[in-house]
Amino acid sequence: MADPAAKRAGTGALQLPPSDAVGCVLAAYQVQPGDTIFNVAQRFSIPAARLRAANEPFVVDDDIFAGQVLRVPLREPMLPFRPEGLIYFVAGPGDTLSTVADRFDLPLNAVTAVNPGLDRLRPGTVVLVPSVEEPADLPLPPQLYVARPGDTLADIADDFGIPLEQLRATNPSVTGDPVLAGQVLVVPLPDRPADGGLGRARYVIQPGDTLSSIARQFGTSLSLLQQANVFLAPIPGLVIAIPRQVPVPQPPGVPEGFPSCVSAPFGERLDLGDDDSVFVPFPPGLDFRLFGRPAGDGVFVNANGNLTFGAGDPAFIPTTDAFLEGPPRIAGLWSDLLPVPDVTPGGVFVRTVEDEALGGPRLVITWDRVPYFFAQDVPQTFQISLNPDDTISICYFQVDPVAAEGQRILVGVAGGSADPRGNAFLFDGDANPRRLGPNDEPTPPDGLTGRSLLYVFDEDLGNYRMIFSSP
Repeated sequence: MADPAAKRAGTGALQLPPSDAVGCVLAAYQVQPGDTIFNVAQRFSIPAARLRAANEPFVVDDDIFAGQVLRVPLREPMLPFRPEGLIYFVAGPGDTLSTVADRFDLPLNAVTAVNPGLDRLRPGTVVLVPSVEEPADLPLPPQLYVARPGDTLADIADDFGIPLEQLRATNPSVTGDPVLAGQVLVVPLPDRPADGGLGRARYVIQPGDTLSSIARQFGTSLSLLQQANVFLAPIPGLVIAIPRQVPVPQPPGVPEGFPSCVSAPFGERLDLGDDDSVFVPFPPGLDFRLFGRPAGDGVFVNANGNLTFGAGDPAFIPTTDAFLEGPPRIAGLWSDLLPVPDVTPGGVFVRTVEDEALGGPRLVITWDRVPYFFAQDVPQTFQISLNPDDTISICYFQVDPVAAEGQRILVGVAGGSADPRGNAFLFDGDANPRRLGPNDEPTPPDGLTGRSLLYVFDEDLGNYRMIFSSP
């Protein structure tokens, strides 16, 4: 009787690589109408003989057909110099130094000690591991299967000889038993624990797709898409993993007397590039005053986490001189941020909110899941509200100043060169901010996430009072 897994392999399963291919980078490719072994090999810039060898014994006499999934051996990983007593481990999706240490039953500091400077792992990252006997339960690569017309989950589970519940667990996006033709499923190996990372959706790139359009379609970012795939290119038929969406953080609660934080949707997305500025007029009815003086007819929104009045300022390195001597400024999280669409599923948004309690409209600007330029997998969400009572409120949904080690982050309000007053604090690459301005007000000891900040102008002081909420 024919092996059921082998039967399926001829119509859509991506089988395990042969033993001599372990360590090479493999891509899954769904054969398109008109494809041949030669043009697929040419598309990926590899020899046709290597493509044939990677798909034996399921490709005979170069006979392939539309819908079949081929494994494409792309390249051998570049391995670093290996000191004596260490072995190589190539990280897969979802791996961290902690999971690698657990896999080899080692303390985490034993792995970090031999990998200095290695913090975040990407699929394909080579990790050095102190030499131990390889555990017998190392997880093996999954099989991918492209559903054919008439397939059901029960049929596929039966053909591969695995429990239906296990197949469902590794494909949570499939809600019913019938499966759409062309849908890519993850088939777990028998007697192996399901890896949570296998629950990612898979997508077969279509003609006309771009990587940016795929990221937008699935509500993710290009950088996260790249992290989820060892190989990524806009090749029709290429099977790629879709990272889980980065959810919009919940707004922090506010105490009595604070304006409320505005939840998503955040309004109109501003067309801001890296280190860019755009002018936003005040809505009718908002006559905002800064330091007790009229602030004009609008505000410049700067990509790098701050607002300025009179002129835009794309500066990405916050300094006390620029803060006090530049244009009047409100800094929610002034740092080198990157709000471009290819990097973040969010962006910078503007919205007018009518507030009866404050007696008029508020202008609310939100940085939604915008990463640092220097740490593009660390998204920041915060918003600045210019209020009709001339207060300034800032809501910190999710921010991570500590992740910016070696970088400066400034939060505060300044009158600019014509009025050298200000009230702010500055992070210099650690969690202990330095104060600029009145020193009788504490700064938050436990970070900004989940807090609100209210600036109230004190005419007697001639400066703003800074009031923090508790997280």
